[in-house]
Order: sequence, then structure tokens, then C-alpha cells
Amino acid sequence: PFCLKPLYGLLIDNVSIAGRRCVPHMAFSIVFTCAATLTAASASSEKSLAWAYFSTSLFSAYTLTAVEALAASYSVDQRMTDAQTNRLISSIWLWYYVGAMVAGLIGAMICM
Repeated sequence: PFCLKPLYGLLIDNVSIAGRRCVPHMAFSIVFTCAATLTAASASSEKSLAWAYFSTSLFSAYTLTAVEALAASYSVDQRMTDAQTNRLISSIWLWYYVGAMVAGLIGAMICM
């Protein structure tokens, strides 16, 4: 799914929803990522679990692409240097992984 990020980028750059470019795509993908994660929690077979995991990965990549596009737009609006933009994108990825670790720990505690 992360190999599809260039396609997601084209979609986000060229398809505006309600006159906005990034935020509706981000909201859409977050909702569907949550739905796919909840589907994984209730999966009753290996096939449905695999599909839920694939969907979660697909929409997570879409969400990150929308967030990165939003950060790029913000950095242009704020006239940030390349170094500042790189720090902003790095912090997005950092908090993505922190969130993934916290979610994994909470999930493990619930399963125990």
C-alpha cells in the first residue's frame, strides 16, 4: 500500500472536495482506517483478518500522504526553509510511529 503513495498524491493534488484539497482526504482516510481497524478486531477468519489488515495499511498510507501534502502546503504558506520543512515531515513520521506503538501496547493490554 505504501508503494501507492504517488497515486494518492496525484489524487489529493488533483481532486478537491468541497473546495479543499488535503483536509477532506485526510478525514476520509482516517474514518476508513478506523473502520478497517475495528473490522480487524472482529475478524472471524484468516481471510477477513488479512483483508482488514490490508485495508488498514492502505488507508494509513493514504492518511500519511494527505498529512504530508498538508504539511507541504503549510511550509510553502509559512515560507519555511527546506530544513524546517524536513523537520516538520520528520515530526509527522515520528508521531505516526509513536501512535502505532501506543496503539499496539493498548491492544496488547486489552488482549491480556
